[in-house]
Amino acid sequence: MCDADFGAATVLITMGALLGKTSPYQLLFVATVETCFAALAYTLTYTVYGAADIGGSMWIHCFGGLFGIMCSWAYRNPKESEQKYAHSSYHSNVFSFIGTLFLWLYWPSFNGAL
Repeated sequence: MCDADFGAATVLITMGALLGKTSPYQLLFVATVETCFAALAYTLTYTVYGAADIGGSMWIHCFGGLFGIMCSWAYRNPKESEQKYAHSSYHSNVFSFIGTLFLWLYWPSFNGAL
């Protein structure tokens, strides 16, 4: 269960780098592909290389951030008329606030699970 939480957090970090640049279907595709690569990287990091990462913070943030940057680089820069996802709305602001609140409440137990 903890590994699934770490994989989900990795995908969420990547999506933070891609918001406003991709459509929801592209985000779904990236999440599917990234889950496979994240599991492979997790296995290599902990079993083959023997790296110790208490709480998974180093692995989650490095892999998710770098995967997001590379996906953002791979997608072309949209034209001004195609940037319909790159604006804020009331609902997106409320969901961001709720997500931040949950992250603030549950991060200590998430980080201390291992």
